[in-house]
Amino acid sequence: MEYIDNDLHRLMETKPRPLTINGVKVPVRQILEGVAFLHDHGIMHRDIKPSNILINNMTSKLKLCNFGLSHHYRMGCIMAELVVGHILFPGQSEIHQLRCIYKIMGGCGRLLRTMVVAAAVFKEASSLSALGFDLLESLLLCDPNRRITATNALNYAWFTHEF
Repeated sequence: MEYIDNDLHRLMETKPRPLTINGVKVPVRQILEGVAFLHDHGIMHRDIKPSNILINNMTSKLKLCNFGLSHHYRMGCIMAELVVGHILFPGQSEIHQLRCIYKIMGGCGRLLRTMVVAAAVFKEASSLSALGFDLLESLLLCDPNRRITATNALNYAWFTHEF
């Protein structure tokens, strides 16, 4: 693979806050395209996080990397992280990770909606529309049988509205 000089984590730390809606849509679309490709080929990455998403500064194209935890098989956190500007579930171990997920997601995801809205308001960001929240919540559903697939997420109306 060619040399890539940046990653999404570094970009999130250096870019001025808040990101515009287009600043969220473009990388989320590229990530979903990568995830859809992996899923179509029976691979689940299992470690998608900003530091594992490389960005070519010249072309602004993203590439998924670090497949050490990937599993042959069946994402949504990155979209929320781009909106709020920090790691959503910063677990240091499997148990801690589950606690972080439960603390934010609870049983229904209402806390997530509140957190994203509050972050957008306090950072004077353009808040997500109802379509944006619907997509985000669909990506973060705990039940994998109800969670939206990457392919279906790519066809979500949020990507064609609000530009």
